[in-house]
Amino acid sequence: RNAQVQALVMWGSGAAPVIITKECASLGFKIPILFSAAEADGPGFVQPAGAAAEGVFMSTNKLQVFDYLLPNDPSRKLLSDFIPAYKQATGKDANEFAANAYDAFHMMVQAITTAKSTEPDKIVAALEQLKFDGADGTYQYSPTDHAGMQIGALTMVTVKGGKLTPITPNCDGCFDTTVTKG
Repeated sequence: RNAQVQALVMWGSGAAPVIITKECASLGFKIPILFSAAEADGPGFVQPAGAAAEGVFMSTNKLQVFDYLLPNDPSRKLLSDFIPAYKQATGKDANEFAANAYDAFHMMVQAITTAKSTEPDKIVAALEQLKFDGADGTYQYSPTDHAGMQIGALTMVTVKGGKLTPITPNCDGCFDTTVTKG
């Protein structure tokens, strides 16, 4: 408080963000809190943090804001199939990590199919040419870009009424939602 901190930015996962959010609320801090996409999870962050999570900001992928995706979004059809299939198979709601695993598996299958080989060098070469529309969004790799995820696979959200809600204005290049589109 004495340092007059203007915001808290944290890259973390697990219990730490929940604890920090609750502590900030209990100490009466009224500063913006920005977390990484790992907290964009209802059961993992929003529910345990409770009322303290209200107003917290984070980036997220498409799965977490499926209800807000535009009808023409390339991930919408895939997610409309994936979300109920995951729930049926596991008894749990799909989260960001389920979407990450789904996308990673399907990208690997696509790369092996394209390479017509399971040799590591050929798989890497195929991945470096890969463009993939997945559950998390669009990935596009190259020999110089191994991160793959494009800015258009992200959106910024806040916790509002215990739910992740896209914010306006959104980040430059992030995907549009029914909220951010207007």
